[in-house]
Amino acid sequence: MKRRNPESERALAGAAVSSSSRSPADAELAEARLALGEALEKIDAEVERRQKAEQEFEHLVATEREHLRKQLHDGLGQALTSVSFLACGLRARLRTSGLSDAPELDEIISLINQAVAESRALAAGINQKPCASAAYSPAL
Repeated sequence: MKRRNPESERALAGAAVSSSSRSPADAELAEARLALGEALEKIDAEVERRQKAEQEFEHLVATEREHLRKQLHDGLGQALTSVSFLACGLRARLRTSGLSDAPELDEIISLINQAVAESRALAAGINQKPCASAAYSPAL
């Protein structure tokens, strides 16, 4: 945006007001121009403030999104994978010892593997930026 210079606008307005050859309407016009220039300067400053706030917000969202993704992957995903390995080991020992096949154990392992897959999908999806945030920029 074009930067306004309120001091030069005041000087022009003052020159217009002090000039004896100017009519009262010219003086009013000069004052209105000055007020408009000041208002536009305030609008420019507010737009800049909002753009900076939006950038800070987007940075915070990205940081939190990364933190959550890491927690899902490193925490929940690894814990579920460990439980799955333990359950598979238990199933193998049960089979080698001649105990029943334990269909419930197969179902537990299947559910754990589904949970691992879902946590991976969630972690991957967290890195995607929502489309809605882009819609706010033109409004500012």
